[in-house]
Amino acid sequence: MKSENQDKTKLYLPLITQEDFYRNELWSSVAMLVPAVLKNGRKRKDSDKYILDTFNILNRIDYCLNTINRAKTFISRRPSIKDLDNNAQMTVIDYYYYHYDVVIHKLSTIRDLSYKLINVVFRLGINDRNCGWDSILKKKNEIALPGIMNLQQLYYKLLERIEFERNESTHSGNIDLSFMREIDLLVSMSQMIRLKLVPMDEWDPMAKGSYNEYRLRKCKKELIKIIERYRDMSISFVHILACCLGGVFRKNLSEDSKVEFEQNLKNADNWINKHEKKNNKLVYLLDWLIHLDDIAKKYSDLEIKVGKKAFEYFE
Repeated sequence: MKSENQDKTKLYLPLITQEDFYRNELWSSVAMLVPAVLKNGRKRKDSDKYILDTFNILNRIDYCLNTINRAKTFISRRPSIKDLDNNAQMTVIDYYYYHYDVVIHKLSTIRDLSYKLINVVFRLGINDRNCGWDSILKKKNEIALPGIMNLQQLYYKLLERIEFERNESTHSGNIDLSFMREIDLLVSMSQMIRLKLVPMDEWDPMAKGSYNEYRLRKCKKELIKIIERYRDMSISFVHILACCLGGVFRKNLSEDSKVEFEQNLKNADNWINKHEKKNNKLVYLLDWLIHLDDIAKKYSDLEIKVGKKAFEYFE
């Protein structure tokens, strides 16, 4: 029987699509300003650089999210086993692990880019090469938004297991998903038999219609589910962060830029207002995250999920 406290340990992040990410205040403002900056053809001023640097980091985050989506698509629509044998010299599991490896590295990259985004938007002046969590933490008084700091810690908690897997892959060349261990051996044996690398031809553990073939399909579905969950967590994280940095970006724009690009900013406001209700709820979530430290101390087994229940906190 579950205790009362066990139910309270679940934190639901809102389920956000990548299209939502393009509608927050930060992305909308920057996206409306960049074409105007690039069109004027003048020598770049510091105010122009602020806009372009912010967009550059947002664009790289978007690239990482797209890469995760592509990895999921590649796994969903993998080449035939014959093509993998003859053209890639890899098994189906090797193919799955290759794309999963891309995913776990991009998740860490998103975290690192979030530090750079905070640095640029707040004009903290941290050297790009040294811009990590420790350097951001030293500037917390200048940031003066506790929710953003707690949001970073929340994402770090989400990445704990992924970071371990990434380090194993990077430093040990090893990716190990427990639900794939046995089927990996069977798939490897099947390939060796097909390529006549072992003196066996009367038995194929992965024969079409076999139970092991069914297990392989099940592993693929499980892997896709994991990648979707990681993707949803990352989109939620960067969208909430961008929602809360939007006001800071507007505030830190130079007065010259506000005057020169007044119409562009008005266009951005019109776009943002269409999606105001949903974005505001995400900002409320960040306000709630200010109390994350207390919750984490009280409930050491804090369970974080992504789903519709996120907005129940604000009803």
